[in-house]
Amino acid sequence: MSRAFRTAMVAVATSLTALSASAVTFQFEFKTYYDTTTLKRGDQVTLDQPVAVLTIADEAPGVVRFGLKFQDTDFPGGRADGSPFIDELWLGGGKGTLNKVSGPDLSRLAGYSPAGFQGEGGQKYNWDIQFVPSSFSEGNRATFTISGLGLTAAAFTTVVPNLQLEGVGKPYSGLFGWTPVNFVGSPVAIPEPGTYALMGLGLAGLMLVRRRKA
Repeated sequence: MSRAFRTAMVAVATSLTALSASAVTFQFEFKTYYDTTTLKRGDQVTLDQPVAVLTIADEAPGVVRFGLKFQDTDFPGGRADGSPFIDELWLGGGKGTLNKVSGPDLSRLAGYSPAGFQGEGGQKYNWDIQFVPSSFSEGNRATFTISGLGLTAAAFTTVVPNLQLEGVGKPYSGLFGWTPVNFVGSPVAIPEPGTYALMGLGLAGLMLVRRRKA
């Protein structure tokens, strides 16, 4: 094995080790919503595809980064009217400072509630991430951070997030077209960073074997 090739393998191993030590990322999809067209409270419907995806990750000690993507969707199916937008995102987690990074603007009402509040499914939330009305339309993405002593991404996953849509149109439109539709987040499995590291080392080993055979 040449010195250059050996050096390359060491570089690959070093970079992959650094990757394996990086922060864990959590992800939630919003596919299940509470059906407000029925008389029974708590009725749920699950779509084939999510209307939105939330990513939560540790950016630095005490700093948690959130990415919320509003997918292009036809929810509700075959709608003839309405212009849906994300009104607010509810999270459970510790106290901290909320800051916008990019995307739709946060409402002045967005923030932390020490007493907490209850969602439709009985979950208790502390954070109401409200956006400026009508600003968070389909296809847009919002990125924001919450920073505070000891905060971690994992701490915001103990309660499933809740996403509220407005302006979705019939059959959910009410007075003035405003009737909220609440979606409950479902966790999505994401491979640990170490998994990618092992895959990378395996590929590096395969390259070495092929080189020796050559």
